[in-house]
Amino acid sequence: MNVTTLGIDLAKSIFRLYGVDARGVVVLRRQVTRKQLLHRCGVEARADSSQSQGRLNVLADWCQRGVRVIAITQRIDLSSPVGNLIASLLFGIAEIELHHSKERQAIGIALAKKRGVYTGRRQGTTKAAPARARALRKRKLTVLEIAQALGVKERTVYNYLSDGR
Repeated sequence: MNVTTLGIDLAKSIFRLYGVDARGVVVLRRQVTRKQLLHRCGVEARADSSQSQGRLNVLADWCQRGVRVIAITQRIDLSSPVGNLIASLLFGIAEIELHHSKERQAIGIALAKKRGVYTGRRQGTTKAAPARARALRKRKLTVLEIAQALGVKERTVYNYLSDGR
């Protein structure tokens, strides 16, 4: 499969990818989550200053490989110089909004703590049994399989496995 044009139908959490080869034949039609897309692109889903740089690097890498990236709904060709500028602006605005959101959350928590309403999670409470996670790991299950079995995120499983309780 040799994709020359990649169309991305952008949404809040689910993306639809459409890949077209040099002859104009659709060779890729896939629906992925934001996390899956970033993971496949080699960008970690984390909130720090290198996040938007990583996404821009992915776009630049795709363009260097000759892949034309188009945001379908917005009708923006991200492979062009203007598209790169727009992508940079959008990633920057998203990063600023993320930081503002975290600031608002911290202010809200501080006010709730002041009123005595918010005390945080009780120490020792867990979403699943850490002992069960360790038992599944001994049975050679992967972290992803353990997370799915326990109904928690992979990061939580890593925490359970590293916590020797």
